[in-house]
Amino acid sequence: MNLNDLLLDLSNIPENELENFARAKYREIYVTSGNRGVMNCHDGDEVIFWESRFDHAFYTPKNWRETSVKQVLDKRRIERMAWIRPLICGDVPNSACWIINENLVKRMYAVASKGYLVWLELKRDGSWQFSSAYAYVADISYIYKQTRGQSQIWKK
Repeated sequence: MNLNDLLLDLSNIPENELENFARAKYREIYVTSGNRGVMNCHDGDEVIFWESRFDHAFYTPKNWRETSVKQVLDKRRIERMAWIRPLICGDVPNSACWIINENLVKRMYAVASKGYLVWLELKRDGSWQFSSAYAYVADISYIYKQTRGQSQIWKK
């Protein structure tokens, strides 16, 4: 699977229409019933995609050093929106998944060669919910920092 083939082309989307386009695309791909969608990840566990997670997943702060408040729609996140499903389904070569135990139990799916991560959070009922997905600088030390002392549960 070539993830570049799944990149969303935003070149013809006017800036003032980008948010509506992105929200519609997120609903089309992931929110399939009412205000949520359900799919399965690589091991068959259920993942819920809430419509309300759009802002958290596709916005970023203006300046990380000053605030963590997400105010800016992130084009890189939107372009890669269609990468989420194949990554968590286990269809992307050279990808992996870790269980991250912080204040919440999370899964982090990563494809280091593309510098891309997807985060899922464990729900009380044992299912997962989509939290966020983003591109980072393709530097293996970033993944090492996130996964140090954590458990890798899957690799393709």
